[in-house]
Amino acid sequence: MKVCRHCALEKPAGEFPANRRCRGGLSPWCRLCHNEASDRSRAKRAEREAPIIEARRKEAHAKWMAEWRASMAQRKRTIAENRRRLEASSGARAAARCR
Repeated sequence: MKVCRHCALEKPAGEFPANRRCRGGLSPWCRLCHNEASDRSRAKRAEREAPIIEARRKEAHAKWMAEWRASMAQRKRTIAENRRRLEASSGARAAARCR
């Protein structure tokens, strides 16, 4: 039996996670207290970093959209140029056939 330093309850040794750095090879906090503290810390960090992550996501999306728009504009120019060439060559062929 061992006493948890956080909740101060006496629990069997199996309720404590292994920790080689601690005397006896077991953590001073029981698994339940350790998990609750980890969950609180994870939620706090997620809440703190959410605006940063969202800003990075928006920035990356804006960059991608700018690149996509530029590529689409280039594609439209290429298609228009090819269409003009095709019409010019088709017109020359049609005129040659009519002679």
